[in-house]
Amino acid sequence: MASEFETITGIGIQCAQAGKNEEALEWFTKGVALSPKSAHAYLYQANAYSALGNLAAALKSYNKAIDLNPQFVEAYNNLGLLLIQQNDYRNALIYFAQAIRVDAQFYEAYLNQGFALFALGDYAAALQSYEKAVQLQPNHALAYNNLGNTYKALEKPLEALQCYEKALEINPGLADPWYNRGILLGDMGQEQEGVLSCDKALAINPQLARAKWARTFLQIPQIADFDVDPQIARTQFTASLGTLDAWFAARESNSSSPLGIEVGPDVVGSFQPFYLAYQAENNRQLMTTYGQLCRRLMANWEQSQGYKARDFAVRGRIRLGIVSHYLCDHPVWNAFLRGLAHHLKRSEFELIFFYLGRVHDQETQLARSLATSFIEGKTAVSDWAETILAQQVEVLIYPDVGMDQMTTKLASLRLAPLQMVMWGHPETTGLPTMDYFVSAQCFENTASPNNYSEQLLALSNLGCCYERLSFNPTEVNLAHFGINTKLPILVCPGSVFKYAAQFDWVLVEIARRLGACQFVFFVASSKANLTARFEARLTQAFAKEQLQLSDYVVFIPWLERPDFFSLMQQADVFLDTLGFSGFNTAMQAIECDLPIVTMAGEFMRGRLAAGILQRMNLPELITHSAEEYIALAVRLAKDSTYRANIVAQIQANRDVLFNDVLPIRELEAFLSAHCRS
Repeated sequence: MASEFETITGIGIQCAQAGKNEEALEWFTKGVALSPKSAHAYLYQANAYSALGNLAAALKSYNKAIDLNPQFVEAYNNLGLLLIQQNDYRNALIYFAQAIRVDAQFYEAYLNQGFALFALGDYAAALQSYEKAVQLQPNHALAYNNLGNTYKALEKPLEALQCYEKALEINPGLADPWYNRGILLGDMGQEQEGVLSCDKALAINPQLARAKWARTFLQIPQIADFDVDPQIARTQFTASLGTLDAWFAARESNSSSPLGIEVGPDVVGSFQPFYLAYQAENNRQLMTTYGQLCRRLMANWEQSQGYKARDFAVRGRIRLGIVSHYLCDHPVWNAFLRGLAHHLKRSEFELIFFYLGRVHDQETQLARSLATSFIEGKTAVSDWAETILAQQVEVLIYPDVGMDQMTTKLASLRLAPLQMVMWGHPETTGLPTMDYFVSAQCFENTASPNNYSEQLLALSNLGCCYERLSFNPTEVNLAHFGINTKLPILVCPGSVFKYAAQFDWVLVEIARRLGACQFVFFVASSKANLTARFEARLTQAFAKEQLQLSDYVVFIPWLERPDFFSLMQQADVFLDTLGFSGFNTAMQAIECDLPIVTMAGEFMRGRLAAGILQRMNLPELITHSAEEYIALAVRLAKDSTYRANIVAQIQANRDVLFNDVLPIRELEAFLSAHCRS
C-alpha cells in the first residue's frame, strides 16, 4: 500500500501534468511537511515553483534537495535549467557539470550543458556536449536538432543538414527541426526548399510564428537563376509580406491569441530582408511595412516590460551609445566606427559601446580603450534593453541594422530619445524607432530623401573619418590559384550574391571585347553552394555568346588581407559590383594603386565607390551606363599608358580620403543642437 507521502506526491504529479501548477504546489508542499528529510519532496516543490515563475522559491527548494542529497543528479540538472530561465548561463553550467560528475551517463545534463554553451557562443564546447548527448541517447531527436544548430553556427552547413534530417528521421512530427532545416536551406541558397520545410513545421504547429516569419523572407532569393525575371520573386515577396503582416494583426486583435507578448523577441530579427538591398529598386515601401511590423511586435513586449527611455539631460557631456555586433576587424568598424571612436571630442561626449558580438581581436581592444564604457556579454534581448536603459544614453547609434539578429531586435525598441542608424547595411531600416539615417554627401543626391523612412542626415564628403589600414602585402604567387599573370587581371571582389543576374551580360561583353583575360572571383567556404549556383549561371551567360567560362573566370578562396592586397597590386582593374557598390574594398583598391571601374547607381548602396572617386576628383572612372562601364574596363585593361596615368592620379589625390574629421565635427554639432538646445 502506498504511503501517505507517495499518495500526496502522486496527486501533485497528476496536477502538474494537467497544467494545474498551483494545485500541484499545494500537494507538493504538503509532501514536504510530511517528509522534510526527503530530497525528492523538495525537488517536486521546486519544479512547481519554477512552473509558476517563482524562481526565488524554486532556487531555495532545489538547494534544499541538494543539501539533503549531494548526489541528486536531477536536482542539479533542474537547478541549471532554472538558471537558464534567468539567462544566467554561466552559473547554470556549474550545476550541469556537477550533475555529470555525479553521473557521467546522464544525457540530459549534456543536452542542457550544450544549450548553455551555445547561448554563450562557445560553439566548439557546445558541439562536444551535444555529441556526447547523442552518443548516450542516439534516438533523441532534440539532441540532433541542437547539434544541427551548433554545426550551423560553426559554418558547417552540410553537417547541420544531416543532423536536422536525422532528427526528422527519428521524429518527423517535431516542428523545430523542420523550421531549422528550412532556414539552413535558405542560407544555402535553396530558398524554395526552405519554404517547403517551413511549411512542414507550420503544418505541425500552425502557431509557430518563427516559421511563418522565415518563410516570408525566404521569398527573396540570394542568387537569381539565369534568364529568370527578378520581378517574379519580388512580387511574391511583396504579397507574402502583406500576408505576414495580416497574420500577426489578426492574432493581436484576438484577445485569446496564443502568440503572447514574447513573440516579438522570438521572431523579430530571426530572419531579415537582407538580400532585398541587392535588388536595384526603391525598397522604402517594403522596408516600411517590414519595419512597422517589427516595431509593433517589439512595442507590445516593450510595454509589458515597462521600458521607457529617459529624456534629454540638461547639462554635462552628451552620453552617446553605439550598439554593434562588429566592434572588431570588420568592414563596419573599419569604415566609420574606428575613426569616430578616435576623434569624438571627449570634452563634450561620453562614448558607450554596447558590443553584441563575441569576436575579440586587436580592434576590439582598441574599441575598449577608446570608450568611456565598453559593455558586452549579455545574451537575452531583455538583458541588453535593461543594460542600455540603465546607462541613460541620450543618443543611440546603430551602425549596422539588418545584419545581426540582436541589433534588429534592439533597434525596434525606443531605448534613447534620439536614435540613428548608419550605413553598415546601406538600406533604410523602415523602423519608426530610427529617427535619422546618417549618410554622406558624396553618396546622395537630391532625390535621396525619398529613399529613406528615416530623416536623412548627409554629412560632408564620405561622411566618415576613414583611417588607413596598416598592412604588409605578402608576395602571393597568383599562378598557385590558377591565375595567368600574362593576361589582364580584373578583380571582382564582391560576395557572389552582390552580382545581379541582370548585369551578367556586362561581364560577358567585357570578356568578348578583351579576348583572353582573367576575371578573379572569391569563394567563401561557408557559401560553396551559392558559389556553385552563381558559377552555373555565369556559365550559361557566357555560353549564350559561345564563350567558355573557364577561359575567362577563376574562382579562388577568400584571402587574408595581406594576400588580398598583394593580388590587387598585381592586378590591372578593379570591377566594382553593379547596383550594390563596395566601400571598404574600393578604399583598399585605392591604397593598392588599382584603378576602379564603377557605375553610379540610383541609390546610396550603388554609389559608394563613385563617392570615393568623386571625392578624389577622378570622375572619369565613374560611369553612368552599362556601355560606359564596359568601355572603361576594356580601355584600362588594354591601354597600359592610360592605366599608368590613372594610377598616377590615384597616388596624387588619394590622401584626401583619409583622416577627414569634418564629418565627425558635423555629427557632433548636430547632436549638440538636438541634445543641448
